[in-house]
Amino acid sequence: MAVDLTSTEQIRDGLLQHFQYNELDEGEILSECVNVCKNYHITPENFYYKWEAVKYSPNSPTISVFTADSIKQIKANIQRDALAEQMKQKPRVQLNGRMSRSKGPVVGLSGWMGAPVKKPFAATPSTPDASAAVAGPSRVKFAGPSNGPEAVEKRAYRYMYEKVSERSEVLDDRIDEFAGLIRDHYSITEFGDPASCTDEDVTIVGRIVSDVESAAPKLNDASIVLESSKMMGSGARMPLRFDPQLKIRGAEGAGGIGLFPGAIAALNGKNGGGGYFLVNEILTLPPLKTRPVDPYGEDSSTSVWVASGSFTSEMDLSYKPLVDLLKKAKTRQPDALVLLGPFIDANHTHIKTGNTDLTPAQLFQTHFLDGLTDFLAASPGSIVVVVPSTKDILSDHPVFPQSELRVDLAYHPRIHFVPNPCCFSLNGVTFGASTVDVLFHLRKEELFKCDTADSSPAGDSMANLCRHLLQQRSFYPLFPVPVELSHDVNLDVSHSRGLRIYPEGPDMYSPDVLVLPSRLKQFSKVVEDSVAINPSFLTKGVYAEVRLPGRRTASLKDEIIVELARLDGMS
Repeated sequence: MAVDLTSTEQIRDGLLQHFQYNELDEGEILSECVNVCKNYHITPENFYYKWEAVKYSPNSPTISVFTADSIKQIKANIQRDALAEQMKQKPRVQLNGRMSRSKGPVVGLSGWMGAPVKKPFAATPSTPDASAAVAGPSRVKFAGPSNGPEAVEKRAYRYMYEKVSERSEVLDDRIDEFAGLIRDHYSITEFGDPASCTDEDVTIVGRIVSDVESAAPKLNDASIVLESSKMMGSGARMPLRFDPQLKIRGAEGAGGIGLFPGAIAALNGKNGGGGYFLVNEILTLPPLKTRPVDPYGEDSSTSVWVASGSFTSEMDLSYKPLVDLLKKAKTRQPDALVLLGPFIDANHTHIKTGNTDLTPAQLFQTHFLDGLTDFLAASPGSIVVVVPSTKDILSDHPVFPQSELRVDLAYHPRIHFVPNPCCFSLNGVTFGASTVDVLFHLRKEELFKCDTADSSPAGDSMANLCRHLLQQRSFYPLFPVPVELSHDVNLDVSHSRGLRIYPEGPDMYSPDVLVLPSRLKQFSKVVEDSVAINPSFLTKGVYAEVRLPGRRTASLKDEIIVELARLDGMS
């Protein structure tokens, strides 16, 4: 008789029937076996055969009692077999000048990691068909970056091979790209060269940099310089001075505008031959387009929980905050759980000193994967989205922008690995997320200029920081990385296309939700046409509960509800 794999009672009875000659406990162990069958769509009979395979494996010690460790071995075998089957179906692709076919995981990378070698195009299957094949339909329609072989291989680029010429070209192209946007937005016929003396005011476009001869640790009025592109000013650098009656166009309600190294700026003024460019007006950059309102959508709202690492106290590796979050999630069953790294923090005291018997892959399996599969079994319509961090020892790509984690760390149809930073959508609502603390970096580097003609009070400083990202259209618009914060981000400028804050496509739409974890105080704010969230860190007991509307008829920014929640017992 066929077993209904959605029926806990039928699965339980089938397991007890097949394990009648083994010591299968009827408590937590039996419940866990039921969860594995439901989650991986395996009949009790097949589950028993997999136990037999583990028990009589020539590489395993002689065992006869079924324990919690037996379940872990069975799940590991299921994931390995599923991954191997997926890899068999991959087409042949060009790798290092040769034709090759992807293979299953190869064990033994860097010894201590104890993790399989990364495949250049390994990716978590995210199509509805792939999910339905194992776990049934999800309540959430997920769409993320392409997981095709070429796209994934491109994101997993080789780092430390950045050439100065390539970096210079990318930086120049960024200036020229914004010049085109500014020309169209403000109907400017011609841009001027900041190094050329003129009698009339001209508009110039370039990148803000700091005078290398200045000893000041932060950008200030005496050290601010504008660098032009080769096409617009032969790449010359010109010191800036600001008119006492400075005006700012398009910054209504913000109280002014912030400038920082790496920012693209459009300025009006003139070079009178004094060795500097006198700025009398700053033009704000053109905003991203607002995505048209979709009058359709899901019948009911969608709940999304967002939590950022680190996920355990600096004093231990118990991961208690994560345990408490997943316990709460199993009860409340949100439609989507978005987790942002680091998951296994390379800077954690116990990791740096080697004060653990488990490899990073084993730590991830024990503290994350087991808990996540339990949550997904309890909430069969939910999904999990995983965003890595450059601090993650799990990642062999510790550079920014960063590729997704290896698929073999967690082969599960409803766990989606995405790059850092990334844009993805849940039921048609677009999310932009990054694990680099760009808000803190901007706060330290920003030089704020006020509009002398605007007597309104200064705007929200946190909203202004988020606005920088939207206006500069980048998850990390700073360049170079501040010296004292360089340990936080290993920036690869030549791949800055991966830092773009808008989703892939012909139109540059702002994300509906912007997730920016930061050590600054947690917040949720409407910035231009996006809802910006700083969910803080789970070790502080804080995470975000986001409610996305169902059938929407108005602007999403007015319908998305965000609550900054706390874990029980933490204040």
